[in-house]
Order: sequence, then C-alpha cells, then structure tokens
Amino acid sequence: MHLQQQQTSSLARKNDNMQYLECIYAPDFAKIQEKLILPDKNFKLKTDMLIYKGMNQSFNSFHNAKMKINGGDLYRGIKSIFHSIRILNFFNQIIEFDKIYDFTNANHIWEMLKEDYDNDIYDWFHYKDKYLPLKIEYEKKLKNKKI
Repeated sequence: MHLQQQQTSSLARKNDNMQYLECIYAPDFAKIQEKLILPDKNFKLKTDMLIYKGMNQSFNSFHNAKMKINGGDLYRGIKSIFHSIRILNFFNQIIEFDKIYDFTNANHIWEMLKEDYDNDIYDWFHYKDKYLPLKIEYEKKLKNKKI
C-alpha cells in the first residue's frame, strides 16, 4: 500500500486522492507500523469533489491503459484498467458508507484481466469493448450519488 508521509491528513482532505484515502480507511492490520497522524476516519469529504476526483482519476488511469497497451506494455496496461475501475469502486464505497469497507470488492475484475493477459491479448479494442461498459456502470453509480 502506498503511504505518503508528509501531511497525509491535510492532503487527503484537500486532494481527495485515492492513495491517501486508501491509507486512511485501511484496516489496522494493513497499515505500516510507523506512527503517522492520520485523520479521524469520521471526517467528512465533499461528495461533489469526491465524484469529480474519482471520475478524473479513473479517466486518467483508463487513458494510460490505452497508451501502455498500444505501446506493448500489456501488464501495466491491464493494471491501469483495473485501477481505473477500482478507483470508482472505492469512491462509491466512501460516499455511501463513509469508509472503504471491502478492499477486495473489485478483485474479480483483476482475475478477468489476468485471464486476458495470460491469453496474450494485445488488442486495445478488446479491452475497451470488454471493460469500458463496466467502467461506465461504476461511473453511473458514482454520478447518482450526487447530492
């Protein structure tokens, strides 16, 4: 798990960055043993900003997937597709439950992507046709949470 140490709490609140939010909402057994001051898990984030940041981070990750797959780096490409969908899943959980309650919720998507990887599918359009509708489904769920 990524853990940025400098001013994690204020950066999480200011940037709504998924890497920071994952650290805050991680179960205690998954946190490193350094004594960092993380914000109270009960702090409130702005729903509109979470939706905006989630959509933006997901879009960037999906775009990076296209560049990586078209450039021949299939493994990094499928990881980017996975992260683009997982980001939306995590933001949905945070908005709905005020926490990430299930870090494994999107793991079935990773298994599907690994199967494509194992079959050496280097065609971007295969991934776009297969995973973009799933990403759009998660985006719609996120947009519907707008208050």
